[in-house]
Amino acid sequence: MAIVIGNWLLFEYSNRPSDSGQIKNHLSQIDSLPDALTNKNASSEKRSTILVFYHPHCPCTVATIRNLERSWTRLSQDSTILAFAYRPSETGDSWISSTSTGILKRMGANVIVDPDGQNCTKFGVLTSGHLLVYNDEGALQFSGGVTSSRGHEGDCPAISDLVQKISNQSKQAKQWPVYGCQITSGKVVL
Repeated sequence: MAIVIGNWLLFEYSNRPSDSGQIKNHLSQIDSLPDALTNKNASSEKRSTILVFYHPHCPCTVATIRNLERSWTRLSQDSTILAFAYRPSETGDSWISSTSTGILKRMGANVIVDPDGQNCTKFGVLTSGHLLVYNDEGALQFSGGVTSSRGHEGDCPAISDLVQKISNQSKQAKQWPVYGCQITSGKVVL
């Protein structure tokens, strides 16, 4: 009986989304944007910016980053990635070294160290693995995660929606659930 209850609790936890926070619908609503976002090359043909907020040591987020990597060939012509790596203030920048950070760097993402989750707070993000996509006019196109459950790799409706939003095939914004650890607490649930 204990095994059945344990399996049920694990299943329930894996499929329970985390808190998505209060996301800003437009970049103009955010005070003091990060330099990497305000200094985008004006002549760039890229239309959208994917913001990835992550805890480098969250095991759930590895699946998010791998799903993003699998989709990158469908996205890279139309977007850039800025990845905000949570780092506790008492640690050095090398603390962000992880599987997720390595994958993001291989994809060409601009990985930005985010001391104590200051940028997470600015954007209203609470959970590791939360992606935001803003178009070239600063409007929010996509918000949420790109996994179907905690730590689950593979295609899911959120990835299809992400690809459609970035390729401008879909205009209607939709909030997707995020499955990950609370990013600003610094605690990772294993």
